[in-house]
Amino acid sequence: MWLIRTKNKRRIVPWVIFALSVTLLKGILPGVRIFLFGYTVQQIIAGAALDRIVLLMVWFAAATIGEKILEAFYSVALEGLRVHLGQAAKELFIDRYNDAPYEQLLNQSFSESAEKASNGLGRGHRILTLGLDVLSTGVTLISLGTALWFVTKIGCLIMMVTFAFVVYKQYQLGRQMFNIENQLSGMRIRENYYRGTLLDFQLGKERKLFGYSPYIVGLWKNTFTEISKTNQSFLLISQKTTGLLQIGQLILITVAYMVSILTASSSIGGLIIAFQLIDELLGKASSFVLELRLFTGELLVSSNLTRFLSSSAADNAKTSTRAAENEIALTGVGYTYPNSDTPVLANVNIHLRTGELVGLVGENGAGKTTLCNIVCGLLEPTEGEVWMDGERSLEADRLSSVSVAYADFAKFPLTVQQNIGLDREWSETAQLLAHDIIQRSGDKRLGAGYSDGTDLSGGEWQRIAVARAIANTTTMLVLDEPTAAMDPIMEGRVVQGIKQFVAQGKAALLVAHRVSTVMHCDKVYVMHNGQIIQQGDPMQLLEEDGVFRDMYGAQVSLLRKQGNVASVG
Repeated sequence: MWLIRTKNKRRIVPWVIFALSVTLLKGILPGVRIFLFGYTVQQIIAGAALDRIVLLMVWFAAATIGEKILEAFYSVALEGLRVHLGQAAKELFIDRYNDAPYEQLLNQSFSESAEKASNGLGRGHRILTLGLDVLSTGVTLISLGTALWFVTKIGCLIMMVTFAFVVYKQYQLGRQMFNIENQLSGMRIRENYYRGTLLDFQLGKERKLFGYSPYIVGLWKNTFTEISKTNQSFLLISQKTTGLLQIGQLILITVAYMVSILTASSSIGGLIIAFQLIDELLGKASSFVLELRLFTGELLVSSNLTRFLSSSAADNAKTSTRAAENEIALTGVGYTYPNSDTPVLANVNIHLRTGELVGLVGENGAGKTTLCNIVCGLLEPTEGEVWMDGERSLEADRLSSVSVAYADFAKFPLTVQQNIGLDREWSETAQLLAHDIIQRSGDKRLGAGYSDGTDLSGGEWQRIAVARAIANTTTMLVLDEPTAAMDPIMEGRVVQGIKQFVAQGKAALLVAHRVSTVMHCDKVYVMHNGQIIQQGDPMQLLEEDGVFRDMYGAQVSLLRKQGNVASVG
């Protein structure tokens, strides 16, 4: 049960105790009220003393008023549980998701497990509030059934047997509903993705330019229709079962009334008690069946959250982080992604030392970004080892040592200062890279679509990403295509800022597919098909036959062709 994992139990336990107390009292009072009413009628017919009748009427009035007061307290208790349990469920889910290793986020089964768990987050409180509803109605049924037993034992037995059958059938429907929800989890992921693609304003330009909205709408409609058909099919089965049960209940009412007339005590008061108890039992039984069905569904849904929170406990173990003071070395590193048999990296050996600006070049798909993920600790190699300052390193202890600016960097809808440093102080080098953007945007949020926001160009956003990486590390920096969206003048400024960072006794790995970007580096590694095939000083590599010189030649040739076209124009 995920509730056991809640951190702040002191905040929840008082509400649970209060709710349980109110629930028990609220469940007992209806049976007491009906019994007092019938008994009072009996005493009046029997000619009891006036003071006795008045006392019974006072008790009856007290029970009736108590029911109303407890209903109000019950609503307060449920609202308190809704707020605190809903928050607790979301906190646990977010903590577990954020603690998941990056490699786990790439796993499809983990994504589906998270989707199943998230389905119940908005109603994390319902497992307890519905449980209290079931308990309250159950206690009421017991109190009513106990009172009916003393009036007509046969009528009570008929009610019990039929009620047990109805509960069993509704429980089966609840399990079927849960299984269907789990089967639809993969389709819900796709439906959310298609809908998000259609509503994401960042994709608005391409939606208009390429006119792909109708195609995506078609995919969304097909997925949504498939989900709806499955739900409708279950709904028809559910309604058919419920209808048959309702017919059975109508027959039950007739039989119960007839048995009560034949077997109840001969007094009018006994018949009044029996009829009222049967009416109350039927109403409460219908409520109980519905609440039990909902509770069963919520219990099963919450099991998804429990399994998600319990999964991969070893991966969630907190590993102490440490800073890399001098170097990070990869020896014989290989990597194969989950659910794949093809290695992305094989036998990779590289060294990052403080005071060095190291370049990494290669064609698209060579494995550069995967290598970056291993260096910074997002991934752990499936082969080989990573060493930090001469000691074996696991992924988690590198996360605070290496900072990365990716080509597909995040654009937070925050101010420039918050985008770069979040809640931390940041270095002068990072400030200089984004100084003009800070001056221009001030405290405005970055991004279109906000009344108090301002948008940036692609190159400006990329400078923010580089400044963020520099601001959030003390020694090691990885930059994945950091200047791809910048003009040559700004690219020169950024490279100069990176060199200043390295000159302070720090290390940087500059990843690029354009050779010109790494010509300022002290050393360059060349990747091809997941392997390091060349390494050395960039000027020396130009003198060797190999991929590096071929890439350089291709870039120079392209520039010459562009120059010839410009001169002809």
